[in-house]
Amino acid sequence: MYKRKWGDDQADLDISFILEIHRTAFGELYSWAGKGRTIDVQVGKLSPPHPSQVPALMYQYADDVNYRLKWVEEKQADAGAPLPYLALPCTDILVP
Repeated sequence: MYKRKWGDDQADLDISFILEIHRTAFGELYSWAGKGRTIDVQVGKLSPPHPSQVPALMYQYADDVNYRLKWVEEKQADAGAPLPYLALPCTDILVP
């Protein structure tokens, strides 16, 4: 399963790990990388969710990813896990 390791333990994807990935990927470009959004933004014609909705949406996203990964892990004993099931939606919830 795709989990980060903490010593000998493994942890599911969670909000802090999503922010860690974002900070690692974009931290040298943007001062806000890896931080929760606190302001309303407009991205072209897209209006991302209000900042107050972001934590709940990130939690739902992490929960969905963990469910999909668990499902694929359980199906790996079969003739192969269906990769389209892992296709994840692109989100803009980390844009400040």
